[in-house]
Amino acid sequence: MSFPRRFVRPGCLRHLCSLTLALAPLTGPGPAAAQRESGAGEAAPSSVAADSSCRISGTPMYVPASYLGAVARGTRDASGEPGRGYWQQRTDYHIEVEIDPATRLLTGRETIRYANNSPDTLPILAVRLYQNIFREDAKRLEVLPATEGILLDSLAVGGEALEVSDSDSSQTIRDGTLMALRLPQPILPGETRDVRFVWRFTIPPDASLRMGTVDSTSFFLAQWYPQIAVYDDLEGWAVGEYLGPGEFYNEYGDFDVSITVPAGFGVWGTGALQNPEATWSQEVGERARKAAASREVVHVLEEDDFGPGKATRGRRGERLTWRFRAENVRDFAFATGDHYLWDMTSAVLDSTPGVAGGGGEGGRREAHGRKAGAGRTATASAVYRPGAEGFGDVAEFARISLETFSGTYPGVPYPYPHMTVVEGGSGGMEYPMIVLDAATGDRNRTLEVTAHEIGHTWFPMLVGSNETVHGWQDEGLNTFITFWAQEAMGYEPSPRGENLMQYAFIAGHELEVPILTPANMFSITGPWYGIAAYVKPAVALMTLRSALTPEVFDRAFREYVRRWTNRHPSPWDFFNTMEHVAGRDLDWFWEDWFLGRGVLDQALADVQSEGDSVEVVVLNEGQLAAPADLEIRTAGGGEPMRARIPATAWSCGSRQAITVHARGKVESVTLNPDLSYPDVDPSDNRWPAESPAGEAPQPTPPGN
Repeated sequence: MSFPRRFVRPGCLRHLCSLTLALAPLTGPGPAAAQRESGAGEAAPSSVAADSSCRISGTPMYVPASYLGAVARGTRDASGEPGRGYWQQRTDYHIEVEIDPATRLLTGRETIRYANNSPDTLPILAVRLYQNIFREDAKRLEVLPATEGILLDSLAVGGEALEVSDSDSSQTIRDGTLMALRLPQPILPGETRDVRFVWRFTIPPDASLRMGTVDSTSFFLAQWYPQIAVYDDLEGWAVGEYLGPGEFYNEYGDFDVSITVPAGFGVWGTGALQNPEATWSQEVGERARKAAASREVVHVLEEDDFGPGKATRGRRGERLTWRFRAENVRDFAFATGDHYLWDMTSAVLDSTPGVAGGGGEGGRREAHGRKAGAGRTATASAVYRPGAEGFGDVAEFARISLETFSGTYPGVPYPYPHMTVVEGGSGGMEYPMIVLDAATGDRNRTLEVTAHEIGHTWFPMLVGSNETVHGWQDEGLNTFITFWAQEAMGYEPSPRGENLMQYAFIAGHELEVPILTPANMFSITGPWYGIAAYVKPAVALMTLRSALTPEVFDRAFREYVRRWTNRHPSPWDFFNTMEHVAGRDLDWFWEDWFLGRGVLDQALADVQSEGDSVEVVVLNEGQLAAPADLEIRTAGGGEPMRARIPATAWSCGSRQAITVHARGKVESVTLNPDLSYPDVDPSDNRWPAESPAGEAPQPTPPGN
């Protein structure tokens, strides 16, 4: 999509556009082998029909007023690039926090340095108090254990104290998990202002909503500190309320976090640990250094190591402070406990010598960041309780995931010093450099969740979209890239085929909603949110990748990541980047797949063979456009021939024909032979001209 644009629908010379192409047999490896060699997920036809005389175009695609305004102001560009006038706020956090495991009380103090890089004067600041979702009187869409929420003991802006109240006051307005601060002095463009909080809360008694108590002495902390909300060039203050199912939209900044816990409690978190010599015991530290230089999994912390003076420094009754630093990230989470096992290995990220992020788990190049092989490395860790079924494989899963995402797809190297997978909770959740996974005992499920949560490093940790509104922009893109990591670890059955079946099962249901339905409008997640945010976007991207060819799609997809790393793209920045780099008008695709509710249903209508030619007629019986890929087998065996009717041909009408020069008598024709597209009724996708030898060949599910 681009601005401005003329919209022209050329007429067809006749309702049935006939496409003629002479095809040679496939040479070299078959489709599945070619996919494995190239790393591609879908086999492209060996020859593609020339474009038809018709092209899909028509009325302008819907674009929200906020995006049109941003393009007009120059903060966004019609090419999908950030505009020349693009700006973004910044929030740097300095936090000190202490946890009492016996009472589950967390107390903290923080200073937020807020930089107003916008052209606007800000008379208020919007603050997120996520812990208030656990209050008895909170608005929420999930059943949760009740706590008192977050209690503010003091608040100051620019050194001036503000009135603290549990309800509205002259200086604060509260609404659920949101609070607005009326500033004594507005923040002018280009100014910075320090905001100081002192707060406390009781850690929730379970970890069912992304954070809380894993067991009596194990905790995962997320959404645990007051945050300043995002103020962007599209909407101003992004204040969609946190109700449970929806996720987050955070500003980028640096974090300096000190965490005080009893001796014997380990701490794993976002960023690089600054004082490993003052926290981990000497033996544990030595094992960690060994693991950081090894591609084998090392058991850094075992059951015999539990306790003060063994796992950590210090004696029973003493407290230790662990200090972490992270640069240019959008959140901070951590785990702490006194009986976590710890496995670690090293992942090779690219061929550039050095260490990701300039340091490793211990923030020291020599301690936790030695090169493994020839490339830049990061550590991959699993932190789990004894008896957590299946978690013994997770460090290896994490290593393979990091290497696959970095080197194969999306092919953008992991930028941080470590990735830690913590066991706990009831599902999975992602944060910078640390994720939470439930132990299920099912290898496929553990593999899938581990890869998926690590994949979120790219979407939304690097490409910082608004998850609260556009959940598909991180979940759908991440589901798509996770296929490669799942396949690298031997996930069965094919994750692509599984995703296609999930979508086809529900496609066309009256409760199915368009992908672009705002995520915070779903009152009940059910299957509908999962299909709209995870499954259908991944299917759509698979379809588009096959339609554009992997080479063109991948170049555009990686350019989107490059353009919007550590920035805040909207869906239309994604759409425009894909079109700009691919050099194609794809409004027809976005309109049908992302704004529409149609289904894809192609059918073989007729096959006529005469002499050395065969004419194949295909019907589009659904509402979505996709290429019609054909596999034609002839008598005598040999490699099958491939042909394609391009997706743009369907603007000429729902009935399309292609004529192919065959090498002999046609034995069978298969539509969608690689299952690259989610055809809701595949029963009419095969034509056996005659089958003396039995059934026509079955399609091979896509893979690799």
